[in-house]
Amino acid sequence: MRTDAFRHVAQVVSRSGTSFYWSMRLLPRKRRLGIYSVYAFCREVDDIADCDLLPSEKLEKLGEWRQEVNKVFSGAPKTLIGQALQSSARAFGLNKIDFLSVIDGMEQDSAFEVRIRDWESLENYMDLVSCSVGRLSNPIFGIRGDENEKLAESLGQALQLTNILRDLFEDASNNRLYVPRDMICEQGIFSKTPLEVILDPEFKEIYKKIIKRAEILFERACSIISAGDRENVAPTSLMLQNYWRVLKKLEKTNGPKRGENFTLSKFETMWILLRYGILKWH
Repeated sequence: MRTDAFRHVAQVVSRSGTSFYWSMRLLPRKRRLGIYSVYAFCREVDDIADCDLLPSEKLEKLGEWRQEVNKVFSGAPKTLIGQALQSSARAFGLNKIDFLSVIDGMEQDSAFEVRIRDWESLENYMDLVSCSVGRLSNPIFGIRGDENEKLAESLGQALQLTNILRDLFEDASNNRLYVPRDMICEQGIFSKTPLEVILDPEFKEIYKKIIKRAEILFERACSIISAGDRENVAPTSLMLQNYWRVLKKLEKTNGPKRGENFTLSKFETMWILLRYGILKWH
């Protein structure tokens, strides 16, 4: 890979402020390069979906990234991120369909309003925006085949459900509601706007149900990780432990709370890095 491409994706990761930066830094150079390139791609398309452009303008920019992904697998990519992805895709056997799935998910997020019909629709959405990222990341860590598929599904859904509960108010301010409409109606909530829905007293029962589902998925992912190679699963274990603690913070609120800070402290993050990263690698 060209040095400038690697330097660029490393800078994207560093500037992002992600709590997983140091866990990525611990990877061997080849794997570190691979996960940096995947993260930079995901960051780029996610920022497009969340920016202030019109939906049509967002779709145009995401379409350009769809073309760039095609060039990654069958030509000469134009961007530094694309060049980094091309090297990583070849090195780790990454699948083109998973990159395109991430873009599909960002196109859904780019709509003027986001609503989810039922749980099956939510699972389809989570497969695009989260599980596909797992299917791209796991081979870089050394997790392949059936283990990759199962872990990407269980952990990807667990992480995304945690994100959905954590970001309820932020998403509502952007006219987004990822909680399935059929769950809302079954709970006797018939409000129209996302904010009205999540402020309804009955919504806390839906909140609890989603937490329970996420807990089951975290436990399933934990079982897969426990049975895997210690070195290969360490980066994924760090992510699981981080998000599982965020879910526990959400559970303690007993319902959505505006203005709550669910991020982990630096001490908590460093303890997870030591306990499930450095000490497990060495």
